Amino acid sequence: MWTIQKMIVAALTLTLMTGTTAFVAADPLIYESFDYPDDQNVAGQSGGIGWNGNWSSSWGTPKSYSDGVSWGSLITEGGRVRATGHSNLHRSFGSTLANAGLLNDGSSVWFSLTPDLRGQGIITNLEFNVALTSDPMLAGWGGDANGNERYSRMGHILNNGEGIGISQQPMNRNVNGTWTRHGQFRTAYWQDEGLNDNDAGTGPDGYGNLHESGDNGWFGITQETALLVGKIDWGVGAAGETLTLYAPGEDFASGSTIDLGTPIQTLLAPNLDQAAFDTFAIMWKDAPGLDEIRIGATMEDVLPVPTIPEPTTLSLAILGLAGAIFFGRRRKK
Repeated sequence: MWTIQKMIVAALTLTLMTGTTAFVAADPLIYESFDYPDDQNVAGQSGGIGWNGNWSSSWGTPKSYSDGVSWGSLITEGGRVRATGHSNLHRSFGSTLANAGLLNDGSSVWFSLTPDLRGQGIITNLEFNVALTSDPMLAGWGGDANGNERYSRMGHILNNGEGIGISQQPMNRNVNGTWTRHGQFRTAYWQDEGLNDNDAGTGPDGYGNLHESGDNGWFGITQETALLVGKIDWGVGAAGETLTLYAPGEDFASGSTIDLGTPIQTLLAPNLDQAAFDTFAIMWKDAPGLDEIRIGATMEDVLPVPTIPEPTTLSLAILGLAGAIFFGRRRKK
């Protein structure tokens, strides 16, 4: 028979067991774990949640691999995607973010992803761009309409498109003519200036051109994988957009507490037409990889970790149940 004494003992026992009882608190609107067959083209694949259509590529053949990226207590699934030389991927998420109000002026959107530089020889020669965009991102080379000036179209966005996200570039010039610090992941935005002057750092006309933050970013030279977390705050009216980027260590989560640490960069971008953003675009050079793409409304939505119920809360609930049973039996007598 379950006596009140036994119910109290059960409550205390379950309290002690909470160290091994966990649940997951995360609700991303968009998620991709690249849970696809090993060594297969990712273009044409349609897994994940929150997307509107398949992955597509207009350059190279990025492939999926089963050895996904892990980072501390981050809950992961599936494998990863890896570039094959100059290559790109893009996938529409349609109105998923817009319907949730996450593209409205004054709102915020969070994202997280795990870049993978394992097996790369010269990390400072890589190119790696990921962004929320209005259009696909290119990964090729070309000249102007008259065949002059062989500029790079790598990382530019089609149709005068715009975007905001993360960029790692080799020794190239940015918009103010200074040399970038190659080998770093840094905050970036894409916007066309209506110019065709690669020497000024603006790139070709007719494309959304890359502008990187000038601050120090995350170096992939001594650390081959990472967790990068970003928060985008959309400005109101003509105000610009703010992207704050974090690179938390593997000890970023302790129970239900998440500590992102100090931001590694904060980008103040000009006013962008984020209402047109319906695409997640990726561009690579050489063979870096990517895994665990999440986009959501809060930090917790994009960082699923095992969390432990507080012992006091659980004990009170169980003791309350025991009391209800005890007094219920007394009424029956």
